[in-house]
Amino acid sequence: MPTQTMLSNNLGGLGDSLATIQDLDNLLLPRDSKPAVITSRNIVQNFALLNKTIIYQVTVDGEVDIVRTFTFPANYTTLDQVVAAISMNDVKASNQGGKVVLETIKKGYNQGLYLYKTGTSNPLLKFDDLEDTHRRGSGSITNEFSDDEKAYALVSATSIAYSYLQRRYQFPLKNWGMDVIDNVCAIAAYKLVFREGYSPEPGAYDANWKHRHDQAIDWFSEVGNRKIHPVIEGGFINVPKANNGSISTDPRGWRIAMGLCDTEAY
Repeated sequence: MPTQTMLSNNLGGLGDSLATIQDLDNLLLPRDSKPAVITSRNIVQNFALLNKTIIYQVTVDGEVDIVRTFTFPANYTTLDQVVAAISMNDVKASNQGGKVVLETIKKGYNQGLYLYKTGTSNPLLKFDDLEDTHRRGSGSITNEFSDDEKAYALVSATSIAYSYLQRRYQFPLKNWGMDVIDNVCAIAAYKLVFREGYSPEPGAYDANWKHRHDQAIDWFSEVGNRKIHPVIEGGFINVPKANNGSISTDPRGWRIAMGLCDTEAY
């Protein structure tokens, strides 16, 4: 049976939830804070960097710093020498598999790194020289929201799931699999970060929330339309037959193709 999600302030039950707060923490909310990271697109092989520049801007704890420029003082013979020479405010550089990795020293959702395409070292270091690159860190969102906020999000996400599942199942559901739980959590997580404020630009970490939310909505829609068949135990709503079942009124199978009926029931 669905969980009756309760508020911790004893205000009472909110409603049904197909996932628990623990499910949400484990599946969709990252536990460990991570820095903002920008990595070379390819292996770096040219170290002739004398007077070449890195133009960047850092966000630290939500505060955006001024645009800064680092200028290489010499040419180098190895990538290790290159990363050792890089001196950027609130950013550290490393060599990972022949690529330059720039990452903010601080970790978390409120950290950001913006690399401008106009840096003259970008082509040599294999950073983008056609478009500016922006990355943000990820926070330990598990701890950024209260259990009550998570409860509201889960109940709301379950209500959205029901709006699709009611085409096919009678409620209450008796049993369901991890796929249902995972997709409910995806919708709930997006609701939380959307209210908090997020950066949906392609390539940014936050874009994952929107992408995963949209996948979950599509999945529930496909389930409701009988195109995906998860293991769900509940009352099944039969599709009404157009006749007594002995003569088909749909010889070309359009109703089946459109998800308006099951092949078994039609």
